[in-house]
Amino acid sequence: MKTVTIQGIEIPLREMSCVCDSKTSPRGDFVNISVNLTNQCQYECAFCCNPVRTGTDFDFRLFARFIIDVLNQTNIGKVTFTGGEPSLFPKELAFALQFVKAVCDAQTVVCTNGLFLQQHMLDSLEYVDNISLSRHHYKQSTHAKMMTSMVSTVVSDEKIKGYPGKSKINFSCNLIEGGIDSEEKIYEYLEWANSLGIQEVAFVGLMPVNEWCKSHFIDPKNFIFNKKVLHYTHWDFPVKNVCECDNYAYVCKNGNVIRFYIRHCLNPCYERGSFIVFKDNKIQTRY
Repeated sequence: MKTVTIQGIEIPLREMSCVCDSKTSPRGDFVNISVNLTNQCQYECAFCCNPVRTGTDFDFRLFARFIIDVLNQTNIGKVTFTGGEPSLFPKELAFALQFVKAVCDAQTVVCTNGLFLQQHMLDSLEYVDNISLSRHHYKQSTHAKMMTSMVSTVVSDEKIKGYPGKSKINFSCNLIEGGIDSEEKIYEYLEWANSLGIQEVAFVGLMPVNEWCKSHFIDPKNFIFNKKVLHYTHWDFPVKNVCECDNYAYVCKNGNVIRFYIRHCLNPCYERGSFIVFKDNKIQTRY
């Protein structure tokens, strides 16, 4: 595998895009980037892989220099903004997204809990290709409980359905014992997502970041889907035992087809291999 050295750290290069990515990757070798904009969040989810709440002072100048350093070495396929909750800092998020779009043709993704979907996220909508909205159950009350929150403080179905950038939204749902933990519940979730006009859903196996995640883990490999589901590809991460996905299409009761994939997170150090993590204003590695 080819590598490049960026700010003193050797990074493997990718040659092909993940099937889950909706945008064609640049020609030639490339890397993907995850930007931890902040550690702050309104919720305290038991399954969070970044539970620190100290906050982060995002330095746009250091971020811009980092992006240019990467582009001087290779192409960028995707830049994902995460946290914490990145929409807590709408100006910083908008500046960073706009900069990425100005200097390269990377796909831009924002991972969000959706609380500020109708407010802060509208400022960035023009520069976002995909909004990965965390929604861990089709029942709003159950989802709120999983987010350790009141029902009134999670984004409502009505706001999602009427959102101006709804075509950019995909749902990200953790597979959790007592939540979405069976084939039938997956079907119910997909029917509900379809009713809101969502066309893609990601079901994600819990990463073993703590004992709660280990005790509530649901193994997606045990699912056996019926004839309403087409399994069209299996994808393994280039670095062994990091991540793998299965990609499907589901025929809804009204005849619509909705895409979904199941991500098997085998290793909490998922950024290893062609995936750079920019956190605390510098490249981070955990492997």
